[in-house]
Amino acid sequence: MIADQAANQYNVTWTRTTPIVVSVYDDAYQTIMTLECSHRFGMDVNGDANNVTAFRYACSSAINP
Repeated sequence: MIADQAANQYNVTWTRTTPIVVSVYDDAYQTIMTLECSHRFGMDVNGDANNVTAFRYACSSAINP
């Protein structure tokens, strides 16, 4: 949903190429999150280079709790 909203905002198109997985370990003292995917977040993104960068930043920032 976030990628679809960001694609409209930054005038890019995107397709999922590989899945991503977010793993979370949570206990009384800490929370650890890892992201298992390519550095491209499993997406092909097309558009102006600056818009693609902004789109990728918006999507990756949304993963942070």
